[in-house]
Parts: sequence; C-alpha cells; structure tokens
Amino acid sequence: MSKLYKHEFKLREAQAYEALEELCQNLQLHTHMYKYKNKNIVGQRANTRCQGIVNMVQAKVVASATKYNTARAALAKLSTHGSDKWRSRLLPLLQEDICPLNEGEINQSEGRRTLLWMRVSKKHYVLNEMRRVAAFFEWQAKWWEERKSLDLELSQEVHKGVLAYASKQAHIQRSLKSTFDHLWQSSDELIQLGIEADNDILNLEDAASADIFYVPVQDPLLA
Repeated sequence: MSKLYKHEFKLREAQAYEALEELCQNLQLHTHMYKYKNKNIVGQRANTRCQGIVNMVQAKVVASATKYNTARAALAKLSTHGSDKWRSRLLPLLQEDICPLNEGEINQSEGRRTLLWMRVSKKHYVLNEMRRVAAFFEWQAKWWEERKSLDLELSQEVHKGVLAYASKQAHIQRSLKSTFDHLWQSSDELIQLGIEADNDILNLEDAASADIFYVPVQDPLLA
C-alpha cells in the first residue's frame, strides 16, 4: 500500500469509528426519549413537541449511519491495496441496526447485541490508538537520543548545549509515555466492563428528561 493510500485508509478508518460512536449515542438517546415520552408525556401539545425532538434525534441517527456507510465503502475500495482485517470490526451496517427501538423492543436482546458489536469495534480502535501513542513517544525519545551522536561541526559550548537539549527532550518524551502508561494501566479491564455492562439504554434522571421535554403553559413573552 502506497503512502498516499495509507493516509487515506487511516482517515477513513477514523471517520468510520467516529460515525459509529455518534450512532451509538444517538440510538441510546432516541430510546430513552421514546421511553420517557410514553411514560410521562400527556396532552397533544406536549406530545407534538416531544415527537419533534425525537424526530430530530432520528435524523441524526440516519446522518451517522450514512457517514459510517460512506467511510466503510471507501475502506472497501482501499483494502484492495492492503490488509482487510478491519472487516472483522467494522461490520456492515444493516437496517435493523439503526432502527430505533420501540416500546415492545426495548428489552429485547437483539437491541443490546446491535450496540454491543459497535462498542466492541470502538474498544479495539481505542486500544490500538493507545498503543500507537505509546510507540510514538518511545520513537520520539530515541530520535532525540540519536541527535546527540550526530557529527556536527560545532563549537564545544554549542555542542554541549545541543547534547543537553536533546537529552532533555528525550526525557520529556519518556516521561509522557510513562504518564500515559500509568493512566492506561487498567484501561483494557475498564473498557471491557463498560462493554459488558447492561447500559445500552441511556439512563438519564427524570429531572433531566423533564427539562428536555418541558413545554411552558404560557409563552413568557406574551405574559
């Protein structure tokens, strides 16, 4: 795969994962809104306003799905020039994957399965990016150390300054790597806990939901 194809592939892969994350969030929000609407909203005016908000979220679901499918189609074309391991994580997005859950489907396992494969895909992407960050810091530290051995025609004072600066930069890069290694020490376990948890339905407090769907009795501008 040429350098240009590699850059394009990474761009499209990141775009696909980003769209997948947006899709999960919008599906969760849509489901919560639907549940809250059926449970708490009474009256034609409130129902109309609530349904309008639900429709806006559904439009975002469709937009995220379109973004994902576009990125995945580009990856399919680019993969003819290289690896296609991404196919096991970025699965085809079926229509049932993006259909909002209605009241009778909310507790069905299929809805959880749909969000599960999306989250597993996101997990692999995040862990891979974490490894890349750590590898970059290590590479950058070695690069600065190599600067110290370059045969440059410099005065003794300037040469000492170059050595000191290169050593400092190498130390900074390794310190950054050490910091992130510490922060991410248990990340795999934490991410796995998040994936396996039964949290496919966004759990907002009723107070927060009430703010979303609040309809004033009288327009304050006309009071």
